[in-house]
Amino acid sequence: MSAPSPLPPLSFQQDANRAAVIFVTTAVALFACLFLLGFISKLSYLGPDEWFLGILGATLVVFDVFLIRYFKRRPLVLNESDMEINRFFRDHRIPYADLTILSAYLEKIHQPLIKGTRMPPRIVHRLLVKTKDGREILMTLPSFGFNASLIEALEKRSGMAVDRLPERESKPRW
Repeated sequence: MSAPSPLPPLSFQQDANRAAVIFVTTAVALFACLFLLGFISKLSYLGPDEWFLGILGATLVVFDVFLIRYFKRRPLVLNESDMEINRFFRDHRIPYADLTILSAYLEKIHQPLIKGTRMPPRIVHRLLVKTKDGREILMTLPSFGFNASLIEALEKRSGMAVDRLPERESKPRW
């Protein structure tokens, strides 16, 4: 008798425009190279301006590495025994055994005024995860609209029901 095969990881990703991601990361890298080139060209005399160029160029290189890493990774991965929530600077790996509450709700975000006209509100789907040690992690689910397949997969993998909370309104920023 063979052992049961492990469940494959399910990953959910925000749809991003690939051309825009390539353009933004290339533009940041280009500016970083230009600043570093300005720093290197003045190595014989390093004044405050040259140090500023070098520090700004190095900072942009580090930011670009984080940006590329962020765009290549899946924001939410459901493994057999845990879930991974990947953020820009920090990642959370939460075993299903440590989960106490899973809640999902829609949040209506009001946009600020643009040239005197009010934009229609944006609706995002949020997931609230509470663990046994008291941590609360709030994340925007990775695709637009209702994420029924993600919530069903999370319920099946974790063995817990996801509470569907009523729609919330965010406070307007104007």
